[in-house]
Amino acid sequence: MFGRHRRTPDYHHRDWVTALRNNRPMFCVDCDAEMKARKATVAKPYRYDLTGLKNIYLAGITVYHCPRCGAEAPSIPRLPELHRVLALNLIGTAEQLTGDEVRFLRKWLGFSGVRFAQLIGISLEHLSRVEHGHKPLGTSSDRLLRVLALTAARRTAFSEVSKLFADRQTRRRIHKPMFELRGRAWQAAA
Repeated sequence: MFGRHRRTPDYHHRDWVTALRNNRPMFCVDCDAEMKARKATVAKPYRYDLTGLKNIYLAGITVYHCPRCGAEAPSIPRLPELHRVLALNLIGTAEQLTGDEVRFLRKWLGFSGVRFAQLIGISLEHLSRVEHGHKPLGTSSDRLLRVLALTAARRTAFSEVSKLFADRQTRRRIHKPMFELRGRAWQAAA
């Protein structure tokens, strides 16, 4: 499924969802052992790699850990909002988007590879090379992707988008991005 070492359970499994809702003990889908819950903190965050992005860490969520086989399963509330915050964080950086970031934004926007390649005016083959890290996206396509993502994330008019490009000249990519659930809202941790 996601690799032998950090296999993630099927979140649509009826027993898993029922246990979460009813505060019953969680059991590992790999070895059937009872899982232990811990709260992810800024000091000991959960590495969130299911988006395809590297080095995204979450705090303020519950993580279930199997003491027998080592499997982990996060309980991530408000997932669409988290992905929106991740998208806003990515499009606000000054550096060119990486292949993983391009893929994340494309999928977050809901485009297939074929439709997205047509939209930004590149071949599907070139998009594949970009998303796999073999070629850069190109400055114009990078900006177009940021505009698309910004208008979707903020549900804003195109006229407000120019502020992004003025502000992003000073923001650098953070080595270990951390996002924290504060109350009922996701925010970039300081």
